[in-house]
Amino acid sequence: SSINYGNQFTAVVLEYNNGSLLRSVTLKRDESLPKDTGIFANIPNVIFRTPNKQEMPPNGFVISQQNTYQLSIKNNETGNTITGTTSIVNDVTPDFPGPFNTTINWIQTVPVKVKWFTALGGKIYNLVIRIHYLEQSIPKYLDWSFGNVESLDTLGQLATVPEELEQDISRDEFYQYIATFLSPMPPGSRHFDSLDFIWTVGSQDLDTYIQVYQPSIGIVQEKPQFTNLTGGIGIFSSRNTYSLHGLGLSTVSLDALKNGPFTFNLGF
Repeated sequence: SSINYGNQFTAVVLEYNNGSLLRSVTLKRDESLPKDTGIFANIPNVIFRTPNKQEMPPNGFVISQQNTYQLSIKNNETGNTITGTTSIVNDVTPDFPGPFNTTINWIQTVPVKVKWFTALGGKIYNLVIRIHYLEQSIPKYLDWSFGNVESLDTLGQLATVPEELEQDISRDEFYQYIATFLSPMPPGSRHFDSLDFIWTVGSQDLDTYIQVYQPSIGIVQEKPQFTNLTGGIGIFSSRNTYSLHGLGLSTVSLDALKNGPFTFNLGF
């Protein structure tokens, strides 16, 4: 049927470098990914994706952070074409923690300052600290999200010098967060494993889209329309996820997790 786009559409991604076309790749119609149940139809769940390594040896369709991409969707019945173009958000550069900061010490009088340099093409930044632990030998984790932070420049750079952003976190916040989501258990039931610091970075267009369509808190609910597509409505944009994995806690921080006033009864 038309809502699943059958053979009605042909979707192509064109890759450019400095205005020169490098390749044109037709997206694959895929029904293999399950969709959660709900009020909308979930069978089939149709997506259009880039080819994998079996379909495009040796590595499938690999995106380059230096190139730009154009999406072209043709309606084979009407002949109409929708297009959109995006650059690719590059990696952030962590300052703290960084390659030489392998443990975090929450037990200090001043807040821990998580700091990073902005990414080329990035505008909106979301930091998540993933707290890995074992609960009765079963690996589990908590994702501690700090909301969105915007850089000043729409390209993520100021006069070619990256801007530095930061998130201040007090020691109590770390332990209070864990205490909020974990219930008490006997001593030795849980063991701390490691921390991941995960930055998700979106482009200027994605930031604008989020701002335009975020929930209204006033009486007026009507939204202005935002799209970066030509010939249609929607958004074709980019985001990037950059992670530091396997960071530890200092000895005094581990002791506070076991014996501190917020987490002493959680079984660490």
